[in-house]
Amino acid sequence: MIEVDFGPGVLGGIILVVFIAPTIYSFFIDRIKK
Repeated sequence: MIEVDFGPGVLGGIILVVFIAPTIYSFFIDRIKK
């Protein structure tokens, strides 16, 4: 049961990073250019 509960948590974390990382990255790039 630990693996079942642990899997979705990691998957959700990866998805969260995948969606947020580009936003933060582009935000810093925009500030550096300006």
